[in-house]
Amino acid sequence: MYYDFTVRIPDTKGKIYIKKIKETTYINYEYDRIYKPEKKYNVPKRTTIGKQCPDDPDMMFPNENYYRFYPNEEKPSVIEDTKRSSCLSAGTGIVIKKVIEDSGLGDIVTDILGKDAGLFFDLAA
Repeated sequence: MYYDFTVRIPDTKGKIYIKKIKETTYINYEYDRIYKPEKKYNVPKRTTIGKQCPDDPDMMFPNENYYRFYPNEEKPSVIEDTKRSSCLSAGTGIVIKKVIEDSGLGDIVTDILGKDAGLFFDLAA
């Protein structure tokens, strides 16, 4: 999961690699190298720490790995609210529950799945 705020792309020499896949540019961090004596070369160990911001190439949207490798960086104290209201999410659940009850689907699925029917409906919602 990428956070919805941007941070400056680290300028750690030899550790940051940029990889573009289709329309998205990923920022990778090299955390280790494993030497293969039979092949006589190093194999880098990398992980993605963020996604480059399309508006500003010096900024990126970080993920959890960014804070694992840069623990001294602080998250912004004010993070924007979610884009959807929690009422909308609850409303969807209520509508799905009503459709299941009115269609008789609840009884059918309960007969098939037994006690796991509740989990199935939670996943469906």
